[in-house]
Amino acid sequence: MHAKTGMLNDVRALSGYFYTPKNKYIISIIANDLDGQNLDETKNFDSLINNLLIQIK
Repeated sequence: MHAKTGMLNDVRALSGYFYTPKNKYIISIIANDLDGQNLDETKNFDSLINNLLIQIK
């Protein structure tokens, strides 16, 4: 996966793309009201992305 993450004023984003043997996928996830200070929020955001990738494989 090739992706770029970013955070600006409590908004966290990840956009990127990846390939499977049959397809190319483009994803963009934006989460509002995340300040980056809450470890659970960060883990949940990362878990969401990981689960999404597992489902698409």
